Amino acid sequence: MAEEVRAWGKARRFESFPEPGHESVTLTALVNDRDLDLVAIAAQMQKRGYTLHDGSGAVIGKTNKTMRVAHMGDCTLADLRAMLGHLDEVLRGLGHG
Repeated sequence: MAEEVRAWGKARRFESFPEPGHESVTLTALVNDRDLDLVAIAAQMQKRGYTLHDGSGAVIGKTNKTMRVAHMGDCTLADLRAMLGHLDEVLRGLGHG
């Protein structure tokens, strides 16, 4: 599932955090180098029943710099793909698709 999120992010021009080879298998952080309004994106995703978080470790407190996508616990690949589909819709709806 981590590979799925990283591939999704790469296809949409998001860099992965941390550098390749140091990623987590349970959580993917994507760098917001496109200067998107992640607060607005997270709010739209919340309306759809999904929670996105920003910041982690060295980047905590730097709102709008990263978004974290968890893929652990009882999350299935189908669940993850559905969430990414909603995220695509939100990005398009905010003019970033």
